[in-house]
Amino acid sequence: MVSKASFFLDFSISACQFAVCMNEVEILNLQVAESMNSILPINNGIFASGKQQLSITLSSLDEKPFFLDPATKFRIMEFDAQTTLEFKSIVKELEPNLSNNGSYDRYTVKAEFEASVPYEINSLVKALPLIELDEIERKLSDYFGYIKSLFQHKEYDKIRMEMQEKENNIATAMYLSPAESEARLNSIFDDMENGFELDGEALSFPYFFENGRIVSFRNYRGAPAIRLINRNSGEELFIELNVMVDRESRKFHIV
Repeated sequence: MVSKASFFLDFSISACQFAVCMNEVEILNLQVAESMNSILPINNGIFASGKQQLSITLSSLDEKPFFLDPATKFRIMEFDAQTTLEFKSIVKELEPNLSNNGSYDRYTVKAEFEASVPYEINSLVKALPLIELDEIERKLSDYFGYIKSLFQHKEYDKIRMEMQEKENNIATAMYLSPAESEARLNSIFDDMENGFELDGEALSFPYFFENGRIVSFRNYRGAPAIRLINRNSGEELFIELNVMVDRESRKFHIV
């Protein structure tokens, strides 16, 4: 039976802007107001077996030098998801360099590790370097406006079509069944039918990933720019939009 290797980042951090990149693709960008201990699945940044690159950035919330909590720690862990999650090993333990703690407004922790996974995700292979696309800012603005209009008018079939490649990639990396994968989008649509609506006034800007092939739409806090809010309960839901341009068709794809 083929192992379904699942990798997680176990972390303990204090107040900061916390970003995690796998293989130059950002999989988390979170503003942490106090301390946080949690576990983050990172398979969605692992596209094939082989050497993997992890980069963690801890930035000041006010862009001034700050002290990292000495308890800041990270562990890469491997599980087997064949039936239930079964712990296999601690792949690597990481800590930031605190020799000049308090001197910087940003600290970075990097690591490489080997992963063997039973899948390949090829979306980025066909991604055009965004610098090669003419009028990139205008085209991104037009595309984001189109996606916002789909959420504004609850055009669920078109939303599903635009997000299908992303959902396929997540289903592959997270070993989801077709029913589990379909339920992810259906839960968003259910929320939209039960009080959640697009915050059309939220400001957004393009956030380019280090690999130069993916751009995300973010608000001023670094959160995804597609924000659904329930004005009765005060709840909010963010939809991540990471976009690439297909090298051949020159069309935008959400991945």
